Amino acid sequence: MHPDSTFNVANFLEPKDSIIVHVNMKSDIFSNIFSKFEINNAFSYIKEAQKILHLPEIYAGNGKRDVAGITDDTDYQGIKEKRRLGKAAAKSTLDGKLLDDFVKFMPDANEKEIITGKGDLFLDAEFRKRLDDLNRNTILFTGFFTEIQILRTAFSCADYGYFGVVVSDATSTYSERIYYEALDVISQAVEVVDTRDLMRIWVQSTSHT
Repeated sequence: MHPDSTFNVANFLEPKDSIIVHVNMKSDIFSNIFSKFEINNAFSYIKEAQKILHLPEIYAGNGKRDVAGITDDTDYQGIKEKRRLGKAAAKSTLDGKLLDDFVKFMPDANEKEIITGKGDLFLDAEFRKRLDDLNRNTILFTGFFTEIQILRTAFSCADYGYFGVVVSDATSTYSERIYYEALDVISQAVEVVDTRDLMRIWVQSTSHT
């Protein structure tokens, strides 16, 4: 028997057992990703489903990290960010409208966002406590950046007792090539689904309850 023949990701995506974690939902990041239209389309479906199914959400963003051996007056993160921005897609005349659409998916004033210096969110005590308080087993990841925070945190899910799922079209980065390479790497350790399949699974799940 093929090892995948008995596995069904739908069994791990029950709404009553799922949490959505939105990472780095910031307008300045969105302005430079390559898949703005796809992100907005994905979030329109996810946010609607979240309201209907009462799925809990956690917003988390990266703050400044202390890097060993780097002096305080050297912005090491800024250097890396500048290099990565060099791979960003060219600007479009539609970017302004797409940004306006994205802003409504960002955390509002009433939503407490976890700001951490950890690339792997599981290393942040507040993040782990929020997960513990929600007492659910499956984490769905959206946001930015696919190859950094999303990848690192998704890889740690199993170590902390969670089933990790990356929603492919609801995450992005500056470079299309790096995005697809990162998803390929991520899929070796955790599940990767798109919103179309996720919505289909949730519709089928709720129709049986």
